[in-house]
Amino acid sequence: MKSQLLKTVWNERRSNIALFLELFLISLFLWYVIDTIYAPIKTYLKPLGYSVENVYIVSLSSVPEKSPHYNPDLTSEEQVEDYYTMIERIRKHPDVAEVGLSWHGRPESRNWWSMGIWADTLGLKNVKWRALSPEAARLYQLEEVQGDDEKLVSALEAGRVIISASLAEEIGPNAIGTSIYNNSADDSDRNLIGVVGAIAKDMRDTRFTNHVPFMITPLTKDNNIALEINVKAKEGREQGFAERLSTDLKEQLQLGNMQLENVRSFQEESVYSGRMFERQLLLNGLLVLFLLANIILGISGVFWYRTQKRKSQMGLRVALGDTPRGVLRLYYKEGLLIFSSAFVLSIAVFVALFKYDILNTELEPLDATRFVIGMVITYLVTAAVIILSIWLPARHILRTPPADTLKEE
Repeated sequence: MKSQLLKTVWNERRSNIALFLELFLISLFLWYVIDTIYAPIKTYLKPLGYSVENVYIVSLSSVPEKSPHYNPDLTSEEQVEDYYTMIERIRKHPDVAEVGLSWHGRPESRNWWSMGIWADTLGLKNVKWRALSPEAARLYQLEEVQGDDEKLVSALEAGRVIISASLAEEIGPNAIGTSIYNNSADDSDRNLIGVVGAIAKDMRDTRFTNHVPFMITPLTKDNNIALEINVKAKEGREQGFAERLSTDLKEQLQLGNMQLENVRSFQEESVYSGRMFERQLLLNGLLVLFLLANIILGISGVFWYRTQKRKSQMGLRVALGDTPRGVLRLYYKEGLLIFSSAFVLSIAVFVALFKYDILNTELEPLDATRFVIGMVITYLVTAAVIILSIWLPARHILRTPPADTLKEE
């Protein structure tokens, strides 16, 4: 059988060389398309590290200076007090279960503040700095690394710092209790930020972005600029919650030079810029699927035509004593042999692409897992299409009596 297979391949070497080159290019392009899909899908399936289900955003705005309600004589201290008075009024609304305050800490937010920090004498990379009230840690359902989420709330209540799991790995096994500073030990402007009291699981801002190392400090009144107000509706009061809160608190939340702007759900499309990113990725995904479909159709078309062209050859083989199943196996092996030879060349090209970091690494690193998954899926998809493209036309041809097939030719 092996000699027969090699003889068949050699006898049609001209067309097989063209097929080899075609399969090489197709498998290369297919692998690239699969690799393009792999990174966003793997990132999407990673845990978020938080939940904003049934959480609403309360936005306050400044009263325009030309408004009759504007008071130019208010001091900054009075405005801060007014701000917290408004928060207490929100907290007392009968439909509100909990109010959480944060500074650059809300999930799925465009607000961002990063800084370099030091763990005792160890210099760390830039981290995302968040400031949260203890209620916000519970409201966002942040996850503690060992599953005891109340440790995060307790740490903030005790004035301790929370760090992400990736940052804790960088510090080492004794991260809890480590002092965090804003500068190195030999810097005269070195100040203690806080002591690590808990470790949270890594948190991502959207399903299509990777986690960034972060540090959470207890919220203080020094963080009143860009303060984020988030509320959770009581169970059974979710329907129409945003509209009721806006209506009921419109007058109560007009205090000093501040007023209620709106109440929005996290599920609203306009809440954060990440939705636009998701839509763009969705469009890219549809484009990739379109390309994938065309690649598969291209492979199937080549082998379908090739099988139809061999109609008389199949009939002759059956007439000379081969079984239909044996003929099919021969052509399966021929197609897979040519493809496997071409695929070895594709592997060599992708080894070079991975080695020199030519592919996109924004979402996922170029590691062995990514390489193997792309290679296996590409090979299996192409092999399956080749077998199917031979089997579909061949089964009809092989059911026809050999004499009729030869007569038609």
